[in-house]
Amino acid sequence: MALVLRAHRSNFHISGFTSDPTLGEMAAVAHQAGLPLVDDLGSGTLLDTARYGLGHEPTVQESLAAGVDLVCFSGDKLLGGPQAGILVGRAELVMRLKKHPLARAIRADKLCLAALSATLLHYLKDEAEREIPSGA
Repeated sequence: MALVLRAHRSNFHISGFTSDPTLGEMAAVAHQAGLPLVDDLGSGTLLDTARYGLGHEPTVQESLAAGVDLVCFSGDKLLGGPQAGILVGRAELVMRLKKHPLARAIRADKLCLAALSATLLHYLKDEAEREIPSGA
C-alpha cells in the first residue's frame, strides 16, 4: 500500500529559502493521486499549547480537519497518558491496519489500554486542564 507521509518537525526548525505546503494542500494532492495522507505528529496534543504560553503544536483535530486520513501520535508526552502509539482517522484504514498480521505484535496490553482510557476520559469530562489542588 502506498501513502503520503508528513512528519511534524517537533524539535528542529528549518530557516532560509524554504516553504511548506499546508496539510490541506497535501491532502488534495494525495487524494487526487488516490493515496491516503498520514500525519505523524510525534508528541501529539488535543489541547492548544499556545494557551499556556508555549509555542503552537499542531493538534490531532487540526490534522483531521485539514483532510488527513490517518494521524499518529504519542499517548504519553503532551497527552499525559501511558507510553503508547495512537492512530486515529478514517475507520476503513484503521480497520485495515488492525487486521494486518503485525498488529498482533504491537498491540497495547490491558493495563496500557486502561490507563489510556482513564486519560482520555479526563479530556472528555473537560478535566484535562483543571488545576490539581495543593496537597493532592
